[in-house]
Amino acid sequence: MFFIGDDVVVAHNAPFDLSFLLTYCQRAGLEFTNPVFCTLAASRLLCKELPSRSLANVAAHLGVGGGQWHRALGDAMATAEVFVKLWQMPLA
Repeated sequence: MFFIGDDVVVAHNAPFDLSFLLTYCQRAGLEFTNPVFCTLAASRLLCKELPSRSLANVAAHLGVGGGQWHRALGDAMATAEVFVKLWQMPLA
């Protein structure tokens, strides 16, 4: 494949991010078949008490320090930490 290999793609609101990734893969003639984990979807299941499940709100709820919101690197790092916290949560 390309730079992400066969790795799982983790994103907050994955359908939004995937729309861009899939467009560029199509333009480059690449097939995208990676598994995807959406931290927004997971937070809807695991953090039902939150009125808003924006990345900033979910991160704050889980004790993840915020970086520069709405910046690629800051959001990616926060999403990675949120993913780890959500993955470790027991299903109710």
